[in-house]
Amino acid sequence: MAIMLWYWQTFPSVIWSIENENARFTTLGLAVFGVAYVLVTTPVINHSEFLGIR
Repeated sequence: MAIMLWYWQTFPSVIWSIENENARFTTLGLAVFGVAYVLVTTPVINHSEFLGIR
C-alpha cells in the first residue's frame, strides 16, 4: 500500500464530466444516499455473526 501511494500519479486531464445539471445532482444524490445508507446500516448488522465467528 505504501508503494502504491508513493508512486501515485494523477491523470493529466478530466476522466469524465456530467454537463447536465439534473444528471449531476442526481448522481451526487445517489452517492450521498449510498454513503448515508452504509453509515446507518453498519451498526445494525452483527459483524461476528456476519463473519461466522460466533
